[in-house]
Amino acid sequence: MKRIIALETIFTACLVTLVFFNVLSAQQENLYSWDFNTPGNTEGWKPTHSLSPFTVNNGTLEATIIGSDPYMIGPGNLQIDASWCGYILIRMRNTHDAHAEFFWTTRTQPDFVAGYELSFTLIPDGEFHEYEVPIRTSDKWKGTVTRLRLDPGEGSSRAVAEHAEIEIDYIRAVHLGPRLEFSFFTLDREVTTVGDTAALSLIVKNTGDETVHNALASLQLDPALLLVHGTPEAVIPDVAPNTSVRLEWKIFAPDTGSFNAAVTVQFDGHELFKKENIIHVTSPLPILPADVPANAQAWSPFGDHWLLENGNIRLAFIKKEKGYGPIVIYSAFGDGWEQIGLIQPPGSFAFIANDDQLIEQEILPQAVTVDSSADSVRLVLTRNFTDIDGILWQFQFAFTLDNTSKNVAICYQAVVNGSRKLLNFSGPIIRAGEGSFAAKKEEALFPGLEWLIDDEKSSSDLDVHPPDNARYLPHPYKVTIPFMSVTSSNRVIGLSWNPSQRWYKNYETPSPLFASPNTWEGQDNHLLGLVVPSVPQWREENAALATTPILLQADTPVKLSAQLFIQESDGQLSALKYWLDENGFPPVPEKPRSYVDDIRLNCESFMDVLWDGTKKGWHMALPDPWGPQSSHSVANQVWLGAQFFHDPVKTNQWRAQMKALANKLLTTDHNPPALGWDFAFRYGELDQVWGHLKTWAQGHSANQMDDGGWLYSGDSGLKNKGETSLGTAASKTFVLLQAARITGDPYCLQHGLAGLQFMKQFRVPRGAQVWEVPLHAPDILAAARAVLAYTEGYKITGDSQYLDEAVRLAYAGLPFVYLWHAQDRPIMAYGSIPVFGATWYTSPWFGKLVQWNGLDYAYALLKLWEVDQSEPWKQIAEGLTICGMQLQRTPDTAYPQNKGMYPDAYSEMLGDEAYYWDLAPTQIMQNVLLLEHQDPDVQTIILSTPSGNIHVNSGMNFSAELNGNRLVIRPLPVFADSAFFLIANIIKPTSISFAGQLCLR
Repeated sequence: MKRIIALETIFTACLVTLVFFNVLSAQQENLYSWDFNTPGNTEGWKPTHSLSPFTVNNGTLEATIIGSDPYMIGPGNLQIDASWCGYILIRMRNTHDAHAEFFWTTRTQPDFVAGYELSFTLIPDGEFHEYEVPIRTSDKWKGTVTRLRLDPGEGSSRAVAEHAEIEIDYIRAVHLGPRLEFSFFTLDREVTTVGDTAALSLIVKNTGDETVHNALASLQLDPALLLVHGTPEAVIPDVAPNTSVRLEWKIFAPDTGSFNAAVTVQFDGHELFKKENIIHVTSPLPILPADVPANAQAWSPFGDHWLLENGNIRLAFIKKEKGYGPIVIYSAFGDGWEQIGLIQPPGSFAFIANDDQLIEQEILPQAVTVDSSADSVRLVLTRNFTDIDGILWQFQFAFTLDNTSKNVAICYQAVVNGSRKLLNFSGPIIRAGEGSFAAKKEEALFPGLEWLIDDEKSSSDLDVHPPDNARYLPHPYKVTIPFMSVTSSNRVIGLSWNPSQRWYKNYETPSPLFASPNTWEGQDNHLLGLVVPSVPQWREENAALATTPILLQADTPVKLSAQLFIQESDGQLSALKYWLDENGFPPVPEKPRSYVDDIRLNCESFMDVLWDGTKKGWHMALPDPWGPQSSHSVANQVWLGAQFFHDPVKTNQWRAQMKALANKLLTTDHNPPALGWDFAFRYGELDQVWGHLKTWAQGHSANQMDDGGWLYSGDSGLKNKGETSLGTAASKTFVLLQAARITGDPYCLQHGLAGLQFMKQFRVPRGAQVWEVPLHAPDILAAARAVLAYTEGYKITGDSQYLDEAVRLAYAGLPFVYLWHAQDRPIMAYGSIPVFGATWYTSPWFGKLVQWNGLDYAYALLKLWEVDQSEPWKQIAEGLTICGMQLQRTPDTAYPQNKGMYPDAYSEMLGDEAYYWDLAPTQIMQNVLLLEHQDPDVQTIILSTPSGNIHVNSGMNFSAELNGNRLVIRPLPVFADSAFFLIANIIKPTSISFAGQLCLR
C-alpha cells in the first residue's frame, strides 16, 4: 500500500539523499468509519449519479463510471465536529480519473453547493492507494458536518467509454492530533564561500489537526563553524494546523572545507527526527576581467577557470578541487559584468544500484574542450564516472554561444556502458539571483501555471488549495509556452526548451522545474530547470525522483537541451516577447471545415438542437441548468448566418422565427431591453431600443469611484468586499465605451475613459470570473475584456495611449494559450486555459482548455487587428477559433446529437474532455462571422466636424464622408442583405436620398 499525503516531496541540494518527512502524531481517532466488510451492505452510501453497478463484495465497494459528473452520497444525520475532525482517509483504486472531490453539508448549509468541497489527486493506475484528504484546509469545513458526498472522478467521455472502475476499501473521518513534519534544514544559498555569514534554516510544518506546543530544536555545529546569531537550544514557536514555522541560525565560515551541521527536534518527550547537512565552504570567486568582448569567445584568463562570453552574456566555469562548478552567470552591464545567477552543481543524477541501493550523485566535470567558428563558440565539459557496480557513466555538457545572441544553447548528455535504472538526470538547473538579487523579483512567469509579481511565491495557495497548489514539477502538458523566467533589477533571466525533444530513444517532453523564490530547496534564489525521467509516465508531479525508473541501455544517450537567455527588461512580459522573437507563433491548425460550413453548422446547432419553440429561446448548454434563454445575440448570429444557406425555405423559416422572437423581446419588460444593439441594427426597431440602451449603458457607471474604478461589493469567499481587479473594471468600461462609440454620449465617454485610466494600474489580468474563481487568479477573460475596452477607447479618441494599453493586454492573454503541441495531442495548439487557479480553490484548471474564454480573447484580438498589425493578432485569433472548431460535435464524434456544440473543458493530460457538459457555439460563431466579414457588432465611423463628432452606425460594412454640407454613406460590397443606419450627433437634415431618389423623412 502506498500512502499519498497532501505535501510536496522535497529534495535538498545540500544533501545527497532524498529527504523523507518525519512524523509524530497522536493516536488516530476514527470519528466515522465505513469499511464495506459486509457483502451487499453499502453502509448508507448511495450511487446518486453516473455510477453503476454499485455493490459491496470481498470487503470493498465497487462501482463503474457510466456518465459525466459521477458522485455518491453518504448517510445523513452525521454529527462530525469539524473543529475536531481534520482529515478524511480513503483507500481506493481507480483506472482513469486523476482528481476526486469530497463535498459536505452542515447544519447551516444543508445542500451540496460549490465551495463546500475539497479536491484531491488520484493515481489512476488501478492499484489501491490510501489518500489523506486534509479537509481542515477548507474555510467552509466548520460547525457540524451532517453529510458527505464523494465525486470519485470527473467522468470524461473517455472514462465512460472505457468503463472506468472505482473500488473503495474504506472511508474514514478522523482526528489525527498534532503532527509535526520536517520540511527543510538547509542554507539560504547554494554556494558558501570563506568569509560569508550564511543563514541556516529549519522549517517544520504541522499537518495535523491540533496545535503543536513546546517542540524543541537542538543545533549541533562542527567546531570550525561559528554560530554568530541564534542559540543552540531553541523552543519552536507554537505551530497551528496547516502552518509552518521557520527557525534560523546564522553561521560564519572562516576557512574552506566540508563541515557537518545537524539539528534534532523533540516533541512531547520524544525525538521526532535528526537531520544532518554537509556545508561545503569554498574559496571566494576569482576576480575576472571586466572587459566586454565584441564577439563570442571562450578563453582561460588565468588558472583553470574558463570564460564563455559575448557582448551580452558571460558564463564563468570555476575550477575547484573536485572539478568545474559553480558555473557563474553574468549579464553585460555598462562597460562590465553583473552576476545574475549560477548553475551549481553543474549536473546531478540518481539511479538504483544492483543491490537496490539508491545512489544520488552531483556531477562536477573535470575536462574542457573548445570548438570555435567565425560565428560561434562551443565549450564542452566532460566527466567520466564509474559507479559501485563498475558501470561507466560518461557525461558531456555543451554550451554554445553565437556572436550576438542573448542566449546560450545548452545540451546535457549521459551515456552508460551497461544497464542502469535511472531515477533522475538533471539538465541545466539555473539558480537565478544567487550572488545578486537573491529572492527578489519584479515578475516571474511560467506560462500556464504561474504569473507572479513582487513578493508573490510560486506554488502558493492564493489561487488553489493543497495539494494542487504545488506546481514545482508539473505535468509537461500543463505548460502553455515552453519557457520560464524571472525579472529583477531590470534584467530578465530565463530558460526555454523544445518540449517535443526526444530525451531518450523516442521519449519526449522533459519535465520543467520551477520555484520562485526557491522554496523547493529553501534558498534565497529562483530555480529554473529541466529533469528526466518525466511526468507522468515515470515520475509523479512534484517528485524529486522517478517512481518508476527508466532502464538505460548501453551506449544509448540520455539528452536534455535548453536555452539560457538573458536580456534587459523593457517592461512587462519581456521574457514572453523575447520567446516570440526567437520562436514565432506556430502555424494555425488545419480547419476541420471551412468558415462558411462552420457558420452553417452553428446555425443548425442553434435551430435544430438548442432552440425551444415553445419558450422561444435557446439552451445555452446541455445539460441545461438555466432553461431556454431569449438571447438577442444568438438571434443576431442566426439572422446573419441564415444568409449563407442556399435553401431559401430554411432561411425564410429561421428569419420568421427570429422576427417572432424580436416581437417577444420588444414587448418584454427587460432592463436592458432584451432586443440589443446588435440585433436591432439588422432587424430594425432602433427607435425603440435607442433610449433604453443608452440609459442602461449609463447605469454601468453606478458605484464608479472617483478614480474611475469599481470595487467588489460582496464577499463570497473568492474575493472580499472592497477588492478590485482588471476584470472588475474592464467589462463595465467596455459597455460604457461601446455606447459612447455608437451614440456619441458624452456621459458614457467620460466615465468610460475614467475606467481606462483606472485599469492602467493592473500588471496582471485578474478577476473576470469571480463567480467561481478567486479574484487574485490570473485570468485570460480579464485580458480579453480589457483589450476590447482599450480598443474602443482608441477608436473613439484616436489617442495612442489606449492603443498601447490594448497591445500590452493582448500580450497579457498569450500565457494562457498553447503555442506548441505534443505529437499525441492534435487538439492543443491555440487551445486556451481560463485561469492560473481553481474553481473554489479546489478544482484546478491547469492543463484544461476552456475554449470559450480563448474565443472571447480571439474576438478581442480580431477587433484589435483592425487598428494594429504590430503582431499577428489575426493569426492568433484564427488559431484559437480553429481550435474551438476542432472541439465541436459532429456525426463522427462523441455525443453527435449535440452537433455544433463543444465541451466546456478539455483536458490535455487526458487528451479528452474533462467531463461532459456541452456549450452552445456562440463564441465560435461570433469569430467565424467576423472572419467572413460579417461582424456581429455594430459598425461605426466617427467623422469630425467643427461643431463636434458625428457617429454613423450600421449593421453592415460601409464608408462615410463629409462633402461640404452633405453626408455621403456608401454600403461596401460585402455579402449582407439587410441593415439599418443610425446617425448620432447630427442636426436634422433638410433632405435624404438613396440611389438618387428622395426618401421620406
